[in-house]
Amino acid sequence: MHRVDARMLRLREEFRSRELDAFVVTHPQNRRYLSGFTGSDGALFVTPDEAKLVTDFRYLEQAERQSPEFELVEATPIELPETLGELARQTAVKRVGFESHDVAVADYSDWTTAVDSELVPVKELVEEMRAIKDEQELEAIKRAVAIGDAAMARIREFIRSGMTEKEVAWELEVYVRT
Repeated sequence: MHRVDARMLRLREEFRSRELDAFVVTHPQNRRYLSGFTGSDGALFVTPDEAKLVTDFRYLEQAERQSPEFELVEATPIELPETLGELARQTAVKRVGFESHDVAVADYSDWTTAVDSELVPVKELVEEMRAIKDEQELEAIKRAVAIGDAAMARIREFIRSGMTEKEVAWELEVYVRT
């Protein structure tokens, strides 16, 4: 199973276990974890059957490339409440979970005006998922540790009395990048 598909399956299981019909992801790291999208603006609207990535025109090409599993919906941050309301109406969801730790009070107020569905605050659902590493993540951590260990061994050989921090930092950076 593809990494994004497996994560979305877990997300859907988690929000269904909380009796939610949909979930909105706004936290940038959580959005990236679930969709692969690295743009600075966007939200995910996920139902049991659909996954939509809402972002503005500046990121559409990037979103298309990074998140091909998601249907793209164009909206500016100001339009997000109305867009979420429209998506909720289109999908006929009754209870929509959202990342309460990432939504400002003013934004929540706008959402409650625009979204007819019940908005259910959920704290750190995706963070709990992110805490459990899959095989690819474990391999990446092992590679990072090996690179760090090798870099420190290299610096121990390289460093000399009288060197500046910038010289040592540059050597470290060059070594790690190669």
